[in-house]
Amino acid sequence: MRRSLQPARRFLLLVRVVEARKLVGLLGDQPLRGLLATVETETKYRGYISQQERQIDRLKDSERRQIPDNFVFGTIPGISREVGEKLERVRPVTLGQAARIPGVTPAAVAILDVYLSLASVS
Repeated sequence: MRRSLQPARRFLLLVRVVEARKLVGLLGDQPLRGLLATVETETKYRGYISQQERQIDRLKDSERRQIPDNFVFGTIPGISREVGEKLERVRPVTLGQAARIPGVTPAAVAILDVYLSLASVS
C-alpha cells in the first residue's frame, strides 16, 4: 500500500521539481531525470534515513558505554539466569560488546543499560 505524501512534503517536492526544470535549459534533459529521481527518493525516504541515523548514533553510544569491572550481572532482575551466566563468563567491557554475545537478547541489553545508568547515578 502506497502512502500519499503529506501536503508539506508534496510542496517541497514540487519546489524541487520546478527548480530542477529550470536547469534543463542549462544541462539538457538527461541530468534532469537523474536529479528528479534523486530528489524524489530523498523526499520519500527522509524519515527512514533519519531513523537509521538515530539508530547508528545509539549504536555508537553503546560502544562507548563502559561496564565497570566489578559489575555483577547475575543479580540483575529481569535478566534470565542463562543470559546472566553468559555475561559473567564473557565479562564484556562495553554495552556494545554485551549486545554481540550470542544469546543475549536486546531486552537484556536494555535492562543492563538501565542498571548501568542507575549505578552511575548512585
